[in-house]
Amino acid sequence: MLEQMRILEETAADVILLQEFWIKKREYREHWNKWAAERDYVMYSLQRTGGKADGCVTLVRSMYVPHGAAGIGYNDSGNRVALEVRISTPGAEELRIINTHWGFAHDRLADLVQREFQARKLVKFLDQEQDVPVLVAGDLNGNHDEVAVRQLSLAGFQLMNTLRDAKPQEFVSHFAHTGASLGCDFVAARGGPELVKWKLLGSQVDIEKEGRISDHLPVVTEMKW
Repeated sequence: MLEQMRILEETAADVILLQEFWIKKREYREHWNKWAAERDYVMYSLQRTGGKADGCVTLVRSMYVPHGAAGIGYNDSGNRVALEVRISTPGAEELRIINTHWGFAHDRLADLVQREFQARKLVKFLDQEQDVPVLVAGDLNGNHDEVAVRQLSLAGFQLMNTLRDAKPQEFVSHFAHTGASLGCDFVAARGGPELVKWKLLGSQVDIEKEGRISDHLPVVTEMKW
């Protein structure tokens, strides 16, 4: 945990989105709350449904006046959720920030159908306010060309790995429990925010080695808004 905090602090990010955060562990949650408050972040959390121990956490610098936090349930057997927080600054439009974690595809038809359902439900929810700029980020558990992830592109979102070229950049950000290597951690924008550049913190070796602090690499994105 301390190493994760150190890495995040070095990014000096204004917004931090975490998934698989162990919300049920009170001491763990309190450590993060203290860390966030000392660095002028407002911290929001949303536990997965069905009594699952983990969930999504969003941290936003107080200068961006975070507000309107809301939970979105996919109402599926995977107990997945999305956490919305809105931010605003003088002279700028309001921005919706969505933090989510979709289910993993275990090469079963039911998983693939569920993932596409999650994507379509999220897009439908966001389309209710098409005039409000939105940023979607999180662990989507699929590569950029996977059916569920493509729903974001089809809905007008720009994925961070399509900035420099029409052809998406390949990357690896996750070493899955199945042994597969995936590029599944995304930041995507629509309706105003411009993703300028992005990078992964660390290398594939870091998520495959013994004693790793995570099986995901953090994605850092710079945005104009």
